[in-house]
Amino acid sequence: MSLEACIRQALEQGELTPGLEIRIEQIVEQGNLTERDRQLLQLLQDAIQDDCIRRA
Repeated sequence: MSLEACIRQALEQGELTPGLEIRIEQIVEQGNLTERDRQLLQLLQDAIQDDCIRRA
């Protein structure tokens, strides 16, 4: 599952499941993130801070 798909799923569901969080961490650890990937990660972080997404 791509980073965008993971973040999209979290946004649609309003929660970040442990499985999604692990997958996102794996993608980040692999490196080679594009500018868009970094923007998506920032969007996810902002949504968590603003309580739009909760950790399950």
